[in-house]
Amino acid sequence: MKKSCIKIKEIKNIRTLINDIKSGKIGWYGYQGKTILVGYRKGRDEEGRDSKQRTYWDRRKKGLCVKCGKKVSKKNPQTGKLYRLCDRHRKELDQKKI
Repeated sequence: MKKSCIKIKEIKNIRTLINDIKSGKIGWYGYQGKTILVGYRKGRDEEGRDSKQRTYWDRRKKGLCVKCGKKVSKKNPQTGKLYRLCDRHRKELDQKKI
């Protein structure tokens, strides 16, 4: 197993770090012997999507149920696209109860 090499950007002034954070940059910073990790704010990626949205769209693209992740087999007859939910969750969530 290879160790990944993390590139740490050494900074002399804390203002550099603050400006990078405001501009949305992420990464590892070194300041006075300390390592600072700057990541996405509140789980958001560079496009502003949060982790739930990323999971939803990734599952939709792969043809998986957005609720449980099982493979969806049935297609919508009107659109020709796969349903977003598996049969079990379609019965629970999508179909009207009489």
